[in-house]
Amino acid sequence: MIIICKNSDWNIKNHDNIILNNDLVFSSCLEPLHIKNKIFDGNGKTIFLENIDNFKGLFTLDCGEIKNLRVEVINSTLLEGCGWIVGNNCNGKVSFCISNGPISENSGGICGGNFFGSVSYCYSFGVIDGNGGGIVGSGSINEKKLKIKYCYSSGNINGTSSGGIVGSTCGFNSKLVIDQCFSLGNINGQSSGGICGSYISSYNGKTKISNCYSVGNIVGDNSGGIIGSHSSYSEGLINIKNSYSSGIILGKHCGSILGSNSALKNGIVNIDYCFGTGNLAELIGGTINIQTNISKINFDTNNYSEQIWNNISSYPKLIIFENNPWEEYKKYNDLPTLIIPTLPDESIKQDWYGYLSYLNPRLIAVICLVTFFSVKE
Repeated sequence: MIIICKNSDWNIKNHDNIILNNDLVFSSCLEPLHIKNKIFDGNGKTIFLENIDNFKGLFTLDCGEIKNLRVEVINSTLLEGCGWIVGNNCNGKVSFCISNGPISENSGGICGGNFFGSVSYCYSFGVIDGNGGGIVGSGSINEKKLKIKYCYSSGNINGTSSGGIVGSTCGFNSKLVIDQCFSLGNINGQSSGGICGSYISSYNGKTKISNCYSVGNIVGDNSGGIIGSHSSYSEGLINIKNSYSSGIILGKHCGSILGSNSALKNGIVNIDYCFGTGNLAELIGGTINIQTNISKINFDTNNYSEQIWNNISSYPKLIIFENNPWEEYKKYNDLPTLIIPTLPDESIKQDWYGYLSYLNPRLIAVICLVTFFSVKE
């Protein structure tokens, strides 16, 4: 087990699992820490990024795991395609992470573009620019899978083809699963979506979105409350279930669920038990199967499960955000606070002895003395 306590500890080579023991402040560009088949535990600490341009992300991730970390951004910008926590073209597992920086083109609030693996219990509250995503940036790796669960973003979705959770072209000839996520920002960019950007699940891609919603007004032309324009393009398949948008439609050719030109070139979109303030889809280009069209005052509780949703008689909210590790979630358009776990943690208990001895060199001696006298008695 390696413990990071100061900035100079960051450039570790050939490392084991890592724990962050103090808050850190970086004010100059640094190379991402490479995590391969290992765990980085942020231990509930915060990394501050000050006055850094074209930031590449804190980590490159290869079958590793990042968790329990907060990133505070002050007068800094992302390199296109990267994320504040994980950079571009990475894979692995990310959980219990927060960022507050602006999200540049093709970038993500947590992970950069072309990410595959899983992301859970994360949120971002930066403004989202072109093709960017509140959690994961744009793009995907052929025939790989990305799963996102229990995440949300609160920043306005200002860029073209952007999404509140993922950016454009996610699920491109690959698999994308999004469950129990939401966004709070207005959808200002053209062809953008409250959950996903444009061209989602294109070219034989397969996407499943369930139990998701967006709150912001749909302002940008051709945008959608859940997915932006040109979804399932060229033989793609999308299934959307138990999802809604509550924002007012102000842009042209916008839908409460889908933006314009969905399902072009033999694509298919299945919509089941979804609703919004206007038509579910506009300027349909192919096959859109609306299996059950409902209103916010006519829920079927057999489909909007009471184990997942609360307040089913009106705009419902997701129960997962009412419980630990979340706070301040009283209604569907609240901004819940994530309580990031700190040590001890099951994944590092095997090295707990070494961790304790690092923090206090005298502690092991005390433990030994106590054990000696206990046995003697």
